Amino acid sequence: PSEGAITVTVTADGISSGTATITADNTGPEMNIIKPENGLYFFNKKLLPISRTIIIGPLTIELDASDNSDIEKAEFYIDGDLMETVTGSLEWYMNIKLKGRHTLKILVYDNAGNTASQSIDILKLL
Repeated sequence: PSEGAITVTVTADGISSGTATITADNTGPEMNIIKPENGLYFFNKKLLPISRTIIIGPLTIELDASDNSDIEKAEFYIDGDLMETVTGSLEWYMNIKLKGRHTLKILVYDNAGNTASQSIDILKLL
């Protein structure tokens, strides 16, 4: 089916040898970047809300993601370059030296290979 479960029976030479249930999952995960949100961050602490994201020093990137078949992994990209792949905990301690404007993109995969992504623009000063 396009979505949901189907039961398959295997028969060989007229003898039923067993059944199996296959579940189709074509629904992608849902995700939301929790941290950073718009604001000024100084060494992993948000100092004040502002209209864009400015980061000074390292920062833990946190996201919330859910799916009916669980989340397999998350990939963190900066300007299109893969920086980190995580499983289990959906966060990345971004301790890299960057300066200037960059795009942070996070791609989340569920166990069926479906994906969701979200991007934010950041200004990194250290």
